[in-house]
This record gives sequence, C-alpha cells and structure tokens, in this order.
Amino acid sequence: LCEMLEIPILQISVPDQNILACFQRGFFENTENIQSYQAQILFYIDATTGTLYGQYDLDKYFQQYHIPKKDSYFKPLSHQMIIRNMAKELAKCYLSARDLERKKDLDKIANLLICKEK
Repeated sequence: LCEMLEIPILQISVPDQNILACFQRGFFENTENIQSYQAQILFYIDATTGTLYGQYDLDKYFQQYHIPKKDSYFKPLSHQMIIRNMAKELAKCYLSARDLERKKDLDKIANLLICKEK
C-alpha cells in the first residue's frame, strides 16, 4: 500500500524483528546509486506494535544482543523475501504433531521463495 501511494516505508531485515523503515523522500527514484541504506532512513516502525524507533534505539538493540551491524540489515526486502519471512514465522506457530503438515507446507513455501530470489 505504501509503495502504491509512493510513501517510502519498506520492510528491512533486522535480525529477529519485524521492522519497517521510513526512507527519505525521493528514495524510490534513486535506489541503484545508494551507498548506505541506513543513512537514508528517517525512523523505524515496529510492524507488530506500531511503536516508532530512532537510530539510537536500533543501535541499542544491536549492542544489547551482540549483533554486528551490517548495511544489508537496512536494505529494503523484496516482496518475495517478506512473504518468505512471514511463512517462516507462521510455521513456528505449528508445534503440535497434529499441525506438523501445515508447518511443513509453510517451510516448503519459504524454501521456494528463497530459490526464486536468487
């Protein structure tokens, strides 16, 4: 929806988080020449709770969990990668033996999307 409205809010790949990033205006017009995605981000949104975060908050998260900061974490995800991540997260919900087939199906979907991305 944001993409259709030309609002530069995109999901990024921060480990173990469902984070959206609000990029600077004009981000969509110049994506191939970007040196640092992190420098283009104005603020972050927790997609689960709607909480807003600044760079300081994200830096504290990386420090607290001893995660080395990589520019790739701040690169917007493709639609395939977003769906893949959602399928993987949903698969974690199916823990009982009765739901094992659903978990396997979601894992298959996630793996198919990995192949398409490459």
